[in-house]
Amino acid sequence: MANTSIVIPDELLDKFEDKMIQMKARGELDRDITRSEMIRRLMRDWAEEPIDSADEGNPSPAVQAAD
Repeated sequence: MANTSIVIPDELLDKFEDKMIQMKARGELDRDITRSEMIRRLMRDWAEEPIDSADEGNPSPAVQAAD
């Protein structure tokens, strides 16, 4: 498995971790899930999602915001 490193603004990371804590408290996530595992799940879901041919060439808002 590749070991990658990414740069994330502190505010975004704080929001991400807060959301994970809230979801764990509500039982929506396993209590022992790590941040790395959650990011892997999100990346896998996004990468495996089929590309709608009508949307080809138009990146999602999340991709546009990252540029």
